[in-house]
Amino acid sequence: MADNTDEIHLDNLDNTESEKALEKIKIAKVEQTITSNQEVENMEVHHHPKAERKNFKEYFLEFIMIFLAVTMGFIAENVRESISNHEREKQLMEMMLEDLKSNLSKLDSTIKFNNIKLNKLDTFRLLIYASARNMLPDTSVKKMYYFFRYYGGNVNSYSPTQRTLNQLDKNYGFSLIRKQEVSDSIVDYFSAEAGLQTQIESFQNYQIDALHVGESIFNAELLENFKRRESADTFMLSTQNFQLVLQDKQTLFLYASKLYIARAALLNYIVQLQRQETRAERLSELIKQEYNLK
Repeated sequence: MADNTDEIHLDNLDNTESEKALEKIKIAKVEQTITSNQEVENMEVHHHPKAERKNFKEYFLEFIMIFLAVTMGFIAENVRESISNHEREKQLMEMMLEDLKSNLSKLDSTIKFNNIKLNKLDTFRLLIYASARNMLPDTSVKKMYYFFRYYGGNVNSYSPTQRTLNQLDKNYGFSLIRKQEVSDSIVDYFSAEAGLQTQIESFQNYQIDALHVGESIFNAELLENFKRRESADTFMLSTQNFQLVLQDKQTLFLYASKLYIARAALLNYIVQLQRQETRAERLSELIKQEYNLK
């Protein structure tokens, strides 16, 4: 009995200790779970701080800073573009001065040649009138052939340099010119050049009309022996027999009349050339003054 009692007692002791050990394990697991949860909560608190709300002044200051940044950028771009436009404007004016210098030289030579031609046509026309009334000596007929050969059909026209105009016509070039007086003067100058072209074409048409009549009066075979640039002396010293093909008074008067009409158109062209020369000189001086150029 005693032995059995001891076994029971030992069994009860073993069960009690096992229960205590299990209880400790449970308590340890619970504490571990609680610790783990606290660590997670601490991590969440660390990674997700509570945001502080901004007041109205802070929002307003941010708006002002952004606004100023955008505005200053816009102003800087405008300043840069303005400087670029001013530099381009000055370059165009320098180019314009070069074109004007070239054109003034061309105008001068064209005016001189056409004034000579005008005087020769006057003399030629008087000889035509004289030949219609009387038989002229050989020397006078030679002069008539000379005038017909060198002044009856040639044209010396003004061909302007238009580099600047071509540049101004591209990409609204005229908008770069800030000075209104300069812009207006340039427009007036180039408009006049268009008028010059119209006038020289008018003269050419009248001269060709007269030339057709003259071809029935003068012997073209005689003229084939003379070069374009030979002087009047070459004609005067020639031993060829110069005679008019046609002595018809009506045809001679018609030819003289057509020469007069062509001469009037040429005179008008010369006057326009002289006016254009004055415009070019004034425009050149204006550009030098306004842009401080030489």
